[in-house]
Amino acid sequence: MKLILLGIFLVVMASLVQAETFTIRSGSDDLEINESFGNVIDALDGSHLAALKSGIVKTTKAEATYKQYIRFKNPALAIDSPRVVYGENSRSTFGNFLFVKEGTNITDAAFEYEMDFGEGLVSDISGGKLETLHRNQVMLLGDIYTFLDSSLDASKNTMTLKLATADQTITVNEGEKQVYMLGGKPYEVEAVSVQETATIKVNNRTIPNLRVGETKDLDAKMLFAALQIFRSSEGKDAVTLLLNATVLTLKDTDYTDENFIQGFSVNNRIISPGWVKIKATSTANDIKIIKILYRMVAAGKSSGDLYIPQGEALRANLEQPEAMFSPLWNILYRGLSSVDKASIKISPATSKGYNLLFYNKDGKLYKMPLVYNGDAYRMGDEARTLYYIEATGSTNFLVEQGDYFVLTSSNDKNGITNVIKYNSINTDTKEVEFEDLSTGKFKASYSPPSSGNFSGEGAIISAGRSYRFYIENTTTGANTSTLAIDLNGDNAIESDEVNVVAKGGAVMDLGSTNTPTGGFTITLTTEASQFDEAASAETINIPITKNTPNGVGIGNISGMPVETKGKKTEGGSNYGVYLSMLEQDTDNLEILYPLSQVFGQVDIITIGKTIVLASCSDSLQNQGEQGVDCGGPCAACIVQNITSNTTENKTEVPANVSICEGCSREGTCYAVGTRLGSEFCASDQVIRLLKNKGQPCLNSYECKENICRDNICRAVKEPINIWLVLLNVAVIIAAALFLFMTFHMQRKKPVF
Repeated sequence: MKLILLGIFLVVMASLVQAETFTIRSGSDDLEINESFGNVIDALDGSHLAALKSGIVKTTKAEATYKQYIRFKNPALAIDSPRVVYGENSRSTFGNFLFVKEGTNITDAAFEYEMDFGEGLVSDISGGKLETLHRNQVMLLGDIYTFLDSSLDASKNTMTLKLATADQTITVNEGEKQVYMLGGKPYEVEAVSVQETATIKVNNRTIPNLRVGETKDLDAKMLFAALQIFRSSEGKDAVTLLLNATVLTLKDTDYTDENFIQGFSVNNRIISPGWVKIKATSTANDIKIIKILYRMVAAGKSSGDLYIPQGEALRANLEQPEAMFSPLWNILYRGLSSVDKASIKISPATSKGYNLLFYNKDGKLYKMPLVYNGDAYRMGDEARTLYYIEATGSTNFLVEQGDYFVLTSSNDKNGITNVIKYNSINTDTKEVEFEDLSTGKFKASYSPPSSGNFSGEGAIISAGRSYRFYIENTTTGANTSTLAIDLNGDNAIESDEVNVVAKGGAVMDLGSTNTPTGGFTITLTTEASQFDEAASAETINIPITKNTPNGVGIGNISGMPVETKGKKTEGGSNYGVYLSMLEQDTDNLEILYPLSQVFGQVDIITIGKTIVLASCSDSLQNQGEQGVDCGGPCAACIVQNITSNTTENKTEVPANVSICEGCSREGTCYAVGTRLGSEFCASDQVIRLLKNKGQPCLNSYECKENICRDNICRAVKEPINIWLVLLNVAVIIAAALFLFMTFHMQRKKPVF
């Protein structure tokens, strides 16, 4: 029973993977468009992601507790952290992107990683080496790194730290051979000689004189590092090696100042976007490391700033992905939040005029004449005038039969706008006929005035609000009986201007006069209160131009990022307003106004390394076995006779009957990456369930849809085969006709 429980424990531990996602937000504070990460959250630590958890380093000198942070804001030294923007990328495509600035200064950094050792990590100094640190480990962004080789030039205050992580750490005795699976391939490692240095063979390739802390590259594909050399008076010398290692080198030319330098390399390759700062204090005999700081100043695959589209991550867009400092974290842009939008259009009524189309707060669609420039120039259409500013008083009669006027309950996001046309008046019934341009005709009765210099007064009831009107005279006929109308429902007529308030709270100011003589500007305002956090309102200016000799157009829109490509103009605002305009004889503009603020969706993703513990079923010779998974602590190896080509003598050697380099199930060996129905053979040689869309991954074969991009399983969007759809429709129609004809032919058969 103990063996069974131990086996279950090993299986569970062998498949341990930590994968986490943190969405950039803080409490109720979401990431607004054009808002930097640092304005939402200053830093991430172990409370946000397990990969940033704290740890302890125990050395022969002292014990040091360290904390880890990914910072997006630092008051001491600015960080230009990423943000979501509307803009145009290097391919001249306009849209929403995750924007990361390309820069040359340390204050252009996209993020800062910090390892804070509190009171300090202390080490002796011996021969320019920080010997106390050697072989000690820290957990860095979810991966275990070992201090491989650290040095100090005290005369120049220069410090170099080398930290290494590896797929496997092994110890090989002098004269021994062991076989290991790395990346799905077998590697035979032999310790040829172990003295002050070690000479090893890897797949019969000799790596001579490997010193402690030194690394060697095998065919530029596999890095080996010597972690420790053991010398024994009993002749049992051995070497501890890191297999398939990744070595980070952090160098600071003056650990006493506050400057960052480009002192970062990975596997001896300089990573120029990486900037390092080591903060330390020293005495004659030892040194105390206080902090290790790292910043990335982004450099993309193409020159210029990085515009990362929806569904992609930062790492894949970097010229040197290693600049992220660790391969186990990434920044993924998921696009903008999905909210309902209402359409607002300024579209041609004729070749000489515009209509304004919008939905009001109640969801009613209005199509109102806006401006005309033909035989006359006016607000309205070719025949009648549009009024949105009241007369100076109740006896200043402006609105004639056929004219349009705007009623708005309040000039803010809560206002309800209705657009009305004055049709006619009936003096016999004392009724005025109006027409709501959305709901249709209605009548309002009037009565003789109680006082005042007019012939009648009444009220229009619209959206539950009363708007008074006054009649100049009661003569029936064309363009007679003009009206003075209270347009904002405050029971007074005193030159008040009303705005058009569209669904979602868009407040549109049409200008300062009912009778402009030239072009004018429509101002679309989103109030500050509609934002998650904003100190002022957002204003978009849409100029309406008066063309010569006639016609109208739309000028250069301002107040939001706008890009023009050919005949199409696109723009997007911080609130999430999107507009597109097509240049033609008369420009056509559409605005998609969100019913609530649009936010950027950005995830910080961490993926932990798979932890593989030594066992007698891991297809690795890694715990003193005589063969792969046999001998030593495992079951005895089966002896196989091997006959030499040059002698008749037979030699008995331990060997495994069958060495499976992948996943073994019921006597069958499956290669790493093999998909088995709903399962797959993983890189740690364990058969696992396929992953759903959105789950973290390292390879495509792990995902149900066989697509792993930016360490996330993706779904396949199959294009619709229109020809197949049409063929199916044709077949259905043909079948229906056949049944129809058959039915009628049966009815027409003579009855005997």
